[in-house]
Amino acid sequence: MSLKGIGRKKSFKISNKLKLNIKINEKEFIEQITNIKEFELYKIQIDELKKNIENFKKIFDQHSLNEINAIAYFDAQFPKKLLNISDPPMILYYKGNIEKLNTLSSIAVIGARKPSLQSYAKTNDYSQIIGENNIAIISGLAKGCDTAAHKGALEKNAFTVAVMPSSLDEESVYPKENKDLFNKILENNNCVISEYCMGNIVQHYQFIERDRLQSGLSNSILIVETTQKGGTMHTYKFAVEQSKLIGCCNINSDNDRFSGNIEIMKNPSVIKISNHDNLQNFIKLSKEIELTLL
Repeated sequence: MSLKGIGRKKSFKISNKLKLNIKINEKEFIEQITNIKEFELYKIQIDELKKNIENFKKIFDQHSLNEINAIAYFDAQFPKKLLNISDPPMILYYKGNIEKLNTLSSIAVIGARKPSLQSYAKTNDYSQIIGENNIAIISGLAKGCDTAAHKGALEKNAFTVAVMPSSLDEESVYPKENKDLFNKILENNNCVISEYCMGNIVQHYQFIERDRLQSGLSNSILIVETTQKGGTMHTYKFAVEQSKLIGCCNINSDNDRFSGNIEIMKNPSVIKISNHDNLQNFIKLSKEIELTLL
């Protein structure tokens, strides 16, 4: 829903008052929405609502032509972990195998867009080990650590998911330099997802919104390298808010490129990862979280 004055959180509140299902038609939807108090409270206009519905029909037709699927939060296949966060998306657009998100443990592997060569190699190495443990690897297709994470997963034929800040049509893939990686992810029965429909122009805030989904889709997050001002810190803060298990590469350096790591490791609940043994323990704890979610 993209009505004036009604954002994601209000839309979710409205939808929870309705008896929505995949078979509901336009007439039934309008009848339901006019009978809840939010219809008057949010000053929803019927003409605007109908126009909104027609626009979405056109958007979904565009998506179909571009082989982009859509799934609503009330669908059985919707990623269940996202239902546990404070502001889940109403609709997810996706390509590939979204069903696996509800059958596998998952770790978000994240870090700097311009990491050191050592951090890039470590991200790739750790992602391969995570993949060997039959755990899905979530990341954001960005340059640097995200790229290394996805490639590490692909090298072990592990399931990986790219959470995008853009639409999923070929022309909108961000960054454009990773369009080949985007396609390789799909060629291997993996998944790319976004909450943004076609025609959307990427805005800075969407990268931050995307970060809440990276954390939300995962049992835990693993931070490889970040400055205190890096985008990775947004994902870390969402992970804290969502009570996720957090692992961070233990860096003994005063180099500013690791200032975020140093700050994160001040949190006593964060698991410090210095070697493969630490990583295996982190993986074990992450799997145990999955058991509590079943």
